[in-house]
Amino acid sequence: FPSHDIHGGGNFTTMAAISDFPLGTSISGYQPRSYMSLITDSNQTTSTNYFGVYQSIEDVRTLAGATVTLSFWAKSASGTPKVGLGFQQIFGTGGTPSATVYTSIGSVTVDTTWTRYSISTTVPALTGKTIGTNNNSRLRLSIYSSLGSSYASRGGSIGLQPNTQIDIWGIQLERGSSATALEERPYPQELAMCQRFYQYLLNFKMHGVVSGIGTTNRIGATLPVPMRPLTGITSTIVPTIVGSPNVYDGNTATTVTGISANYSTNLIIECDFNTANALTAYRPLTTFNSGSGWAFIMSAEY
Repeated sequence: FPSHDIHGGGNFTTMAAISDFPLGTSISGYQPRSYMSLITDSNQTTSTNYFGVYQSIEDVRTLAGATVTLSFWAKSASGTPKVGLGFQQIFGTGGTPSATVYTSIGSVTVDTTWTRYSISTTVPALTGKTIGTNNNSRLRLSIYSSLGSSYASRGGSIGLQPNTQIDIWGIQLERGSSATALEERPYPQELAMCQRFYQYLLNFKMHGVVSGIGTTNRIGATLPVPMRPLTGITSTIVPTIVGSPNVYDGNTATTVTGISANYSTNLIIECDFNTANALTAYRPLTTFNSGSGWAFIMSAEY
């Protein structure tokens, strides 16, 4: 999965962590790199406490009405805790979308040995439902390590599980009633799929032409990968700028005093760079690292 969100309820320091496998580790013939740990503390005590990770899958139409199988490898640090599993069909925003539909997939009990678990279910159909107009509906997979009674029906009624650590690797969701071999995509393909949702462009070179004003200069660039549209094909994705670049017109370099987004789509960004010193009008302009580095952050996540 490209990314995940961590969710919990109540006053506690429960966390999710990513750790590397020792080099040479083999699980069922695979050589994995990293695994995720769901760690709950002693504060999982009330009916409204819960903890887990959510993975949003683009478009609530995905797998609707289909028989699917979820598989993953897991183990516990100690004991035999349960992992709760569920779906949320979220119909997005805009207009009058239907309310979220929660579906429990069930649960599995894990022990201290890496083992592959699989569980099959049917994703509810969308008959009679309405999807919002903002292009942000999704199917969300939920993986829980603790669930108070207020949320028990969302993930196999596993109950509260304080002071547990559950390690998980190799999650796969697929059509059909049985698990197949884990699909291992090449890194460039996985990176491009992640960049559809989030791009962090460090010391990103941008090119433009100095405006007639001299201290306000419009610069644009094409993104490495088209991002997920937020509200339709031509939706705007506003970049966040971290740090401060310099700009150079072939003769004079000057620091940037302010940046504002002028226009962007899921493929193009264009910003106004305000500079400390005026540059020569209509010269070619480029950004460069000011020493401390700078970056564009583009996000189309849910």
